[in-house]
Amino acid sequence: TSIKVSKYTKGDVTNSKENILLNFVGKDILLVDTSNQNNHAIYNIDSIAVVNDGDGNATDNYTISLIYQNKGNGSLVADKHYAFVVFGGGADKNTELTFTSSSFATGNGSLLTDTISGSAMPYVIFNHNLNKKPSISVEQEGSPGQVAMMPVKYINNNTVRVYFTGTTSGVIYAN
Repeated sequence: TSIKVSKYTKGDVTNSKENILLNFVGKDILLVDTSNQNNHAIYNIDSIAVVNDGDGNATDNYTISLIYQNKGNGSLVADKHYAFVVFGGGADKNTELTFTSSSFATGNGSLLTDTISGSAMPYVIFNHNLNKKPSISVEQEGSPGQVAMMPVKYINNNTVRVYFTGTTSGVIYAN
C-alpha cells in the first residue's frame, strides 16, 4: 500500500516539509480520513521516495510506502484527504525469543564469553528489533513462571546480549 503526498502545506509553496517527512521512515503512524475519523489504521512507514515527472525530474510530491499493522477500521480510498501522526513511543512494543543451548554465541567452534563481575559468562544475542533499549527478563526451562533478571549488554536499540552462568534454554522477554 502506498500514498502520494505533497511536500508543501496547502497554500504554502515556500516552506518544504521534505526533511520532516524523511524522519518518519521506520515509524508507526496513525492514518485518519479527515472527513470520516472512523476510517483509520496504523501503518509502518517503509520508505519515502520523490515522485518524478515523465522526464525524470523531481516533482513536489512523494510516495510513502506503508506496511499495514493489522489495526484499524475502513480502508484507504483514492482522492480522499488523510492526516497522520506518529503513533506510540515504543512502550507498547514487546517481543520474545525462545532459546536453547545451541543459541549461545560461538566463534571458531568455541562458546563466546564476556567477563561480568569477575566471571566468564556465555551469552545469547537477541535481535529484538524494537528500536529501543527494552527491559529484559528470562524464564529458564525447569523454572516455569519464575522470571529472572539477567545481566545484559545493549549493543544498540535493536540488539542485546543476555548473559547466563552456563548454557541453558528458555525464553527471553524484551518489553
